[in-house]
Amino acid sequence: MANPFVRSSWSKQSIYMLCFGMIVFFFSFSDAIMSYFSPVEIENHFQDAFLMGLVLSSSSAVGLVADLLISKFFPHYDYRFFVKWLIILATLFPLTFLMLPAMTLTYFAAMAIWGVYYEFSAFSQFNFIHQTVDTHQHARAWSVVSAVHAFAFMVGPVAAGIFLSHSRGLMLGAVIASLMVAGVFFLILQFISKKHERPTEILAGRTFKVELRLWKLLLKRIWPVYIFFLALVILDTSFWTVGPLISEEIVEHSWLGALLLPAYTLPSLLTPFIIQKISPKVSKKRIAFVSAVIGSAIMGGGAFILGEGSPLLTIFVLIGALFISIDYPEIEAVFEDYIARIDGYENDLVGLRSSASSIAYIIGPILAGFTADILGYGRTMGLFAMILMVVSIIVLMVTPRKIRMDLKGMEEIAGSQPL
Repeated sequence: MANPFVRSSWSKQSIYMLCFGMIVFFFSFSDAIMSYFSPVEIENHFQDAFLMGLVLSSSSAVGLVADLLISKFFPHYDYRFFVKWLIILATLFPLTFLMLPAMTLTYFAAMAIWGVYYEFSAFSQFNFIHQTVDTHQHARAWSVVSAVHAFAFMVGPVAAGIFLSHSRGLMLGAVIASLMVAGVFFLILQFISKKHERPTEILAGRTFKVELRLWKLLLKRIWPVYIFFLALVILDTSFWTVGPLISEEIVEHSWLGALLLPAYTLPSLLTPFIIQKISPKVSKKRIAFVSAVIGSAIMGGGAFILGEGSPLLTIFVLIGALFISIDYPEIEAVFEDYIARIDGYENDLVGLRSSASSIAYIIGPILAGFTADILGYGRTMGLFAMILMVVSIIVLMVTPRKIRMDLKGMEEIAGSQPL
């Protein structure tokens, strides 16, 4: 039986995917612990929720700048470069809390590190899949990455609570240990894959003007997919802003409230099995758009119909998330397909895609907080779900069946020949 990720041999490709999957898990596990710890640590210092949110949002602002800088200075580096620096920077993140005094500058420095290494994570994943997975298997590869990431974020906060109940140092030490394990798997992957993949040519970085022109050209081609991805991530950030508060409201009436957050994340673990059943002949964009319409209609409709504190909202979130969870691997695979068509300019598109995520993480929590004061927590989630539904319907109607990438135009802007 053929391996779904064949590009070399069955055994070699399986080991590549296994090693990278372990890197993703242990990195995501450490990131999940720090995502649990950082708001608590910062809020305890400032004793002010607004200031805490301001400091946390600075990481996404730095991430947005990092997207442009990475595309400018490292346009042709492969996944090994990004994984290496991802692990190094991710290790500096907990060390900042351990070694520096608890002060405002320390927290902003930590958030800056967080913002940069999170973008390195995206670049490493896109480059790995681009270099090792066949185009028709991109969706399946991304479904595996999404499932591994979701599992890590399910167990990470639980582990964080256990570690933190013993000591702050033990928890931060566990984060560093997890990243060391990720580093071991990276060394294994680097050793076994080095002689099977062509080296990537390293060229001089571009000017900011050139990079922005490349982004503009790419955006003209893929703007429907970009807007869809932005709306998708904004829904996700708004859910994680108001979701815990919705959960607390439901818990007052039913034990189902405690299951609201797991109901939102659990479907991601099922996506590899779901996507495996979807024919590769079906358009990835259409699958993503249609599933988003259905999932957001269920989630948004449930929030507005049931109102605040209804235990049934957990059921609606579970069903809606089952459809929305399909969107991430499918739309990431769409970006991956575009990357395969612009050889030599892969990281420019990754940077543009990541900018949507950074923008969403900047404005999402702010918009969710503002809207919650007016509509309440449940209907705020419902509003952003409805926005995704409307955006999905629009892009479903206007997106061309095949988006053609202007490689010649990119070469003219960059002033270089194809690599």
